[in-house]
Amino acid sequence: MNPHTEPSSARTDFQTTNAGSTLAMADNWPEAMGLTTVRSTLSPSLLQDLLRFSVQGGEIDLLHAMAASVRHGKPMSLRLDLGGLRLFAAINPSVQIFRAPLDLCALSPTDLASLRLMGVEPESASLRPGVAERTHTGALRPLLWKLALYGSRAELFPEIAGKVRYRIAFGVTLNGLHVEPDWMPMLQRLKSAPLSLDELRAGGSKFRVSPQRMLNALYLQSGLMISRAFDTKVK
Repeated sequence: MNPHTEPSSARTDFQTTNAGSTLAMADNWPEAMGLTTVRSTLSPSLLQDLLRFSVQGGEIDLLHAMAASVRHGKPMSLRLDLGGLRLFAAINPSVQIFRAPLDLCALSPTDLASLRLMGVEPESASLRPGVAERTHTGALRPLLWKLALYGSRAELFPEIAGKVRYRIAFGVTLNGLHVEPDWMPMLQRLKSAPLSLDELRAGGSKFRVSPQRMLNALYLQSGLMISRAFDTKVK
């Protein structure tokens, strides 16, 4: 068996808490508690960002966790489940790389949609002696792009939702990213003028990717300009 993978155990639901109580927990939690979703040794600001998405019986979304890591510039380790296999991966936004036992960017859209977050830890937690040299290293930017477009999350990030208009930021390049020809009409519209989500949806049947996913993908590339709308026509 690949040294980076192991059969997936039952998923542990995230329990409602707050940053203070989680930070107060000791790191040597009993093994009987099972897999924890978030380790208390994460930086306080990153931990607070992750905990704001928690709900009783729910889980922290993989794309949310990666976006939080990018926003704070903090590396983290990710415990992932892919079709019954547990993968230990790490991302480091300061040097724009990810490390995993396989090339996550090469996963099919179906596999990317099934990839689930099981736990979050400081980056060093997954770098076990004797296995780092057998880990694939890849560029983080294309991975964020593909996960936004094909991953399990289809809703807008809360920070870019609401009565707003969107436009691709000036000077942004999508070179090195996978762009389907069918996406070009949406991208061209976003380059030409600020648009609301409803306006983007008007041509949705032609895009073959939802406007929400594309907006998330552009946001993670620092390629999205957002203007808060006070016009009642923006819904």
